[in-house]
Parts: sequence; C-alpha cells; structure tokens
Amino acid sequence: MDAAFNKGDLLTQDEENRCENEFRSQQTPDVMRSMIQDSCVQWEADLKVFLLGVLKNRDLAEDAFQKMVIRAIESAQTARPATLRGWLFRIALNEARQYLRQQKRDTRHRERFAEQSVSGLLEREADSDSSWMLTAVDLDAAVASDDHSVIGPDDEAGVY
Repeated sequence: MDAAFNKGDLLTQDEENRCENEFRSQQTPDVMRSMIQDSCVQWEADLKVFLLGVLKNRDLAEDAFQKMVIRAIESAQTARPATLRGWLFRIALNEARQYLRQQKRDTRHRERFAEQSVSGLLEREADSDSSWMLTAVDLDAAVASDDHSVIGPDDEAGVY
C-alpha cells in the first residue's frame, strides 16, 4: 500500500529556496556548463525532433539546435538540475519562435520589395506608354493640321 503522507516531510518554500541556493553555491560555472553540454548531447535527438516539428525544416531545426546549445551554455548559471530537460526545451522553443519571427520579417520584406519593384516597373511602363501616347496624339494633330514642325525629319517619310 501507499506510504502514509506526513505533513512534516514537506519543505517549506523558505527551506526549498535555501536548499536551492546551497546547491547553486556548490556548483561552479564550469560544472554547470559541463552538465548543460552533457544534457544537450544526451537529449540531442529529442530536441532536434521537437525543433523539426516546430520549424518544419531540417536545416532550420539544426541551426536552432546549435543556437539553443550556445544560449544554454551561456546561461548555465540559471539552470536548475531538477528541471534541466524542461529548461532546455524552453530554450529550444524560444529559438524556434525567433527563427519563425525572422522568417516572417524576411517574407514581409521580400513581398514589399516585390511590390515596390512591380509598381516601379508599372510606373515606368505607364510613363513610357503615356509619353508615347502623347507623342502619337501630337503626331495625329500635326498630320491633321499639316503642321510639320512637330514631325521630326525621320518621321516625315512615314507620314506621306
């Protein structure tokens, strides 16, 4: 059967914080970094599959994993061994979200650039079309009125 639950077995929040602080003070930065590195190697496959599920792109998942490892090692002092796996997955999720935001920004910039390029091209075509149309209108008016001053020397041969 289940062991009897004794209220005295629970640590108060202050005692838990004190234990956590004692544990952290015993861990040197090198020990924590080493623990993070070992954990990243241990859970590499799980982390990459998770990132692949979020990003839907193997290359992006690989890049996000590498950045996640760097961030985890850089912030190793904030890690708690009891929640290390969840902490690493949270960093991985944050990296994946960062990649998705960057992709969204890049897509918006490309779309704006394409719109500007197309509208600029259309404006240039419209300008050249309208100037051509003005020239044709002027030419028609000149032919109708027998005013040859609008017609250049090259154009005269085609008018008659």
